[in-house]
Amino acid sequence: MFGLIGTTAIGGSSIRQHYVLLLAGRHLPAELFTRLRNEIEQAMAVWLFAGVPAKKYERAIVAGARDLRAVKKT
Repeated sequence: MFGLIGTTAIGGSSIRQHYVLLLAGRHLPAELFTRLRNEIEQAMAVWLFAGVPAKKYERAIVAGARDLRAVKKT
């Protein structure tokens, strides 16, 4: 697992977009939230290493947060 601290170490302190997804998923059960966190960390690491422009991944984050807020507890 890469870790949120690792994401900041690679991308700098200005990399905060992934927090939007974490906030959108805060209503999830602990197991699903942990999985969400791991997936976000992996995606951010790939985007940072690949040099994906911020505008491009920010759109994906906003769309993902919108979808995530629509998820209902079961």
